[in-house]
Amino acid sequence: MTGRPRKLHPITDVRAVLAAAARDGSTERVPLDRALGARLARDIRVDRDVPPFDRAAVDGFAICLPKNRPRGPLCAEEFRVVGVLAAGQSRRGRLRVEEAVHVMTGAPCPPGSDGVVMVERSERMGDGVVRLSGPFDVGQSPGIARRGEDALRGSLALPKGTLIGPPQIAVLAGVGCSQVPIYRRSRVDLWVTGDEVVAPEIKPTAAQIRNSNGPALTAMLEQSSSAHSVTSRQVKDTRAALRRALERSKGDVIVFTGGVSMGIYDLVPPTLREAGFRVRVHGVAMRPGKPFLFAVQGTGRSRRFAFGLPGNPISSFVAGWEFLLPFLRGRSGDPITTPPSEEARLVEAIVRKPGFTQFVLGRYTRDADGLSVRPVQSHGSGDYLALGRSNCLIPFPPEASRFEEGAVVEIHPLEGAVR
Repeated sequence: MTGRPRKLHPITDVRAVLAAAARDGSTERVPLDRALGARLARDIRVDRDVPPFDRAAVDGFAICLPKNRPRGPLCAEEFRVVGVLAAGQSRRGRLRVEEAVHVMTGAPCPPGSDGVVMVERSERMGDGVVRLSGPFDVGQSPGIARRGEDALRGSLALPKGTLIGPPQIAVLAGVGCSQVPIYRRSRVDLWVTGDEVVAPEIKPTAAQIRNSNGPALTAMLEQSSSAHSVTSRQVKDTRAALRRALERSKGDVIVFTGGVSMGIYDLVPPTLREAGFRVRVHGVAMRPGKPFLFAVQGTGRSRRFAFGLPGNPISSFVAGWEFLLPFLRGRSGDPITTPPSEEARLVEAIVRKPGFTQFVLGRYTRDADGLSVRPVQSHGSGDYLALGRSNCLIPFPPEASRFEEGAVVEIHPLEGAVR
């Protein structure tokens, strides 16, 4: 809406507001097959010794040697075979001296086993006798994974906050954690405002533009593991339509693109206030993305969050990358609520007016000397083609007016950096 200029918040203050709001500690339990990409909300402990029994590590013969036998290799020594054990089977009773059990990898070794001799070092002699030769160190229990040598019951399997990937799924399954305690991941409803916006498959008139914000933000969110559901729809620039969008939204995070600046059709801020949202941030001392808005409705676990991103494609993308994604990561238990960053050597000078934090589109490359980056030229925040030529953002501090060629600068990579 029109009116007096808003106070612009420093970007550091905005990050602090978002980080504090994200740490609500909301957790839930989900089936193991839905836990991939989430973070653990509590420590996971081992429910039994690992291995849970003395396990054969090779296919071969579990043997019992005389107690006074000197340590050393087996030299064609004969044992009486008293059984066969496959994985999943067990045998009662201890092995006696000079007895052997033919065991398969993963099978429990009988009590009294001094080790397992690989089947490749055996020779069947008939009448249930096997002759064994080769290296054998009695003191090391060769060929046996002893009970509890990996972990003891009650020991820590995975600490709270662990990001769950395929290796962690294996651990959770192995310790019987079929209902996994995780930090709650957000359901995001994305609304693209603008009566001039049409779907990508529509041929626009001279006064219309295609919807690039919706697909870009949807891709950004779906590539991240911090949102478990994303819906994207368009909404008209009227209060009634925006109110209906809020009523229809089932997500705990609602994102609007466009309609958040100072024009007479920028109706998102007043509509949010009418719906009971408290606006925490509206206007940031940054370019692009100055009209960014953040609001909160409700308290405790029933809270909903609203983001207002600018309508211009680069502004929308930058605000989403710098603010929305880190917020969602924080809500899902990630302790890092700032964009991933690296350092790179600037190969072309950058000059900007001081006063605002500015995010310059850049393209970095990696070579033997590390990362180097050059700015990508654009014609303003509506130039989505320039966005497509970029693979990073270069934050330009508000107090700076020039980065010299050769300077080492911070970059926020846009490739392989989504969490």
